[in-house]
Amino acid sequence: MQQLFCYINSTRKNQFLHNTLKNSSHNNKSGRRILWLICAGIGCLLLSGITISVLYIRYSAIPPENAPYPLFDVVTAQVQNGDLIFRKGYGFWAERFEKTSKRDQRYSHCGVLRPTSQGWVVIHAEADDITGRGEVFAEPIENFCKKSRYIGVYRLNLPPEARRYFSDAAQNQCGVPFDYLFDPEDHKKLYCTELLLVALQEAAPQLHFAREEYCGVKIIPLDAFYNPEVARCIFFQDAKEP
Repeated sequence: MQQLFCYINSTRKNQFLHNTLKNSSHNNKSGRRILWLICAGIGCLLLSGITISVLYIRYSAIPPENAPYPLFDVVTAQVQNGDLIFRKGYGFWAERFEKTSKRDQRYSHCGVLRPTSQGWVVIHAEADDITGRGEVFAEPIENFCKKSRYIGVYRLNLPPEARRYFSDAAQNQCGVPFDYLFDPEDHKKLYCTELLLVALQEAAPQLHFAREEYCGVKIIPLDAFYNPEVARCIFFQDAKEP
């Protein structure tokens, strides 16, 4: 009877040991699986961070350090209220938006020149390349030029009074959100050439501008506004060493 009891007790110990080892093996596999998932997650985060960094450097609208830019004091010596200023800029949207022009793709962005008590400013609609958030705002011409590879200034074929009215109309749009959907029919949000269109509809309603299709969207192209029938070039300036 004692031998039977010892046998049963030994069997129970062996079964307990077997179950313990089995559970331990299962826990080890689960632990390895969790560790692998953690490592994979960290790897994905690092890869995503590197990818975002590369894309930001490649497509950022911020010019490279010490990049040359047009001299703003030369610009201000020749401009008048209501002149149009165009630039070839940096970044993802600059490369895309210049392609909306079918005839002449030299520029990627535009704005309206306006004098203030603090100096000349450029009224334009601009958004962050990464978030797409932005608005219509007045930026000092020096800052506008520093984000340019080169610039061109054009004067509308309108009387001075109409050009001043155009400048006022553009100023009144400051604070309007940027139109990242590029919908030229909804003026509750504006992109750069849409701002010019809205202001010109008030100052010179006789002017009409055709849309060009780009990536399935009807866009108001940049070259519609530096067409010789609309405006004449006052001067063009390439980048200079700062």
